[in-house]
This record gives sequence, C-alpha cells and structure tokens, in this order.
Amino acid sequence: AGTELAAVLWVRPPSAREALRCAEMILGAGGFGVVVLDLDGVPLQRLRSYSWPRLARVAEKSGAALVLLAPHRLAGSFAMISVELAARRQLFSVTRAAPRPV
Repeated sequence: AGTELAAVLWVRPPSAREALRCAEMILGAGGFGVVVLDLDGVPLQRLRSYSWPRLARVAEKSGAALVLLAPHRLAGSFAMISVELAARRQLFSVTRAAPRPV
C-alpha cells in the first residue's frame, strides 16, 4: 500500500492497560500522523472509562489520528466517528476484460 515499513513503529504491550499507556506516550511524543490501537482479542473488562477522554485530548493536541480497533464501541462519545464492519455476501464481481489489440 506504499507504506515504508522501516518507518513504522510496532509496539506489543503485554496487556490492554499497558497498550493504553503506550498509545498515550506515543501520541504525547508527537511526530506520528496515525496511531492504531488494536484491542481486538484482548480482555477489555479492566479498562477504565477515563482513558478515552485522556487519549482523545492527547491525540487532538498532537494532531495525530487515533484509530481504535475493537470488537465493540469503547470510546463512546469521545469518538469522532464509529464504523462497524460486518461480513456480507458478495454483491458484484469484477471480471477482467480481454486486452484490446493495438
């Protein structure tokens, strides 16, 4: 997709709580246009609701976009947009046309 992987910072914290701390530190450091926090498959019971306003403030201050991936809505009203994706059946198919003679 044109992303230079050498310029991507990957962080794998041991828990969801540590992931929130890491995201906050990375956003606070600045220099990142997008921070993706992937919480899919992570136990979310112990996450505190006060984390979302803090992360939203830090992201706004840094000018970065914070993308939160989770199995359900977590950030509530602190999210600028929420998108739900679901698998559906195929509605159309693309077939390759034969090359035209020159």
